[in-house]
Amino acid sequence: MDKKSKTVMVSVVLFLIAFAIIFTTVWRQQPNPKPVLPVDHLWIDFIYPPGYCLKQGAPCLNPERAKTPLFTIHGQWPVDVNGRNVPGDPNARDADINDIKSNPTLRDEMEVYWPSVNGFNLEDDFKFWSKEWKNHGSADPTNNNDAILYFTKTMAVRKLPGGNLSAALEKKKCKPWKLLRQRGLPVCHGIDK
Repeated sequence: MDKKSKTVMVSVVLFLIAFAIIFTTVWRQQPNPKPVLPVDHLWIDFIYPPGYCLKQGAPCLNPERAKTPLFTIHGQWPVDVNGRNVPGDPNARDADINDIKSNPTLRDEMEVYWPSVNGFNLEDDFKFWSKEWKNHGSADPTNNNDAILYFTKTMAVRKLPGGNLSAALEKKKCKPWKLLRQRGLPVCHGIDK
């Protein structure tokens, strides 16, 4: 073997060794995906629109909706035993706005208690609700791949004792909208009593 051939062979071997080192280093750095655990329980998340709209980086496009003195639902999320969100089913049937339009009682409740803070109309709300269904509601096997069942169950939770956060605050004579701009002060005392 001549000197040129030896140089090429050494270069190829060094390249393969370098490639193997880089590949195994990068491969080892890839995080192992956490296994998706089954749904253990559901969380319902409320937001206070005026507070949400004051939060930096969350501009509210509809000032009228931002004035509501109610805590509104942001979503109902299935979580596992560790408190992590269970991801929605990517193969779930899409929510159908006509299903909501054809159920005026549900539609009216959702517009009041589960509006999109950035929405202006039913179509905007529907986009928000569809996202909530796809990302969260479809993960709950008890919904049977039925968006309307998810929305109905979420509205039913709001009617349970303790499910209406606004009513619980009123009962304690707590008016967070009066304290909202007082940074650093607790919104209300005794809410958990």
